[in-house]
Amino acid sequence: MLLKLPSLRLGLTLVDSLDLVVFYDVNGLRQRARAKWNGLGLQNPDDAACRGLVSRLLSNVTGPQRFGGLVPSAHGSRLAGIPSLATNLAPFPVIKFLLPALGGLSPGEDLLPDTGQPLNYAATSCALRSGALCTAQRRPSQSTVLTRGLFCRGMASPLTATSAIKKFLVEPDVRTTSWCAAGFLVSNFQDPASADKPEVALQRGWQI
Repeated sequence: MLLKLPSLRLGLTLVDSLDLVVFYDVNGLRQRARAKWNGLGLQNPDDAACRGLVSRLLSNVTGPQRFGGLVPSAHGSRLAGIPSLATNLAPFPVIKFLLPALGGLSPGEDLLPDTGQPLNYAATSCALRSGALCTAQRRPSQSTVLTRGLFCRGMASPLTATSAIKKFLVEPDVRTTSWCAAGFLVSNFQDPASADKPEVALQRGWQI
């Protein structure tokens, strides 16, 4: 379910009944996507195109969890059977996180680790449970520090991205990293083999 940021007021009852909830900053996405050089393959997109972009980003994030191994690329796009989908559609019970469009995701002020520390999944887990996640734009000085967030996009330039991810590249659980003027990609396929923590679902196979 895709929700604009003001929809947070819908209440926890609706949110808790869904498998995946994504809040996105529609104004931020529209502003970024309508730039002359947005790196997104869009030119003056309307709201429908912006929603489509968010949907594709979300599909990239959830694809490995939903269809991992079910639809091999060598066989093209084929429809998996209902029994397979019932088993593999959601290997984790519930996952809730924010995916601010072209922004960042990090725990709240009191949950952030000190600069230079590795990714703190325990703090992120606490933030996921308490709803204390905030976008990087609320802390401009930290918006390019990847160790403080799970997802972050909208780097000003490739050089900025390179500088920001230099320490992140040596993390043992990071397999591939690439970047461009509009953002960067970090893929993580670590599987800690634990099914009772929400951060595990993020570690199993997320990318953006």
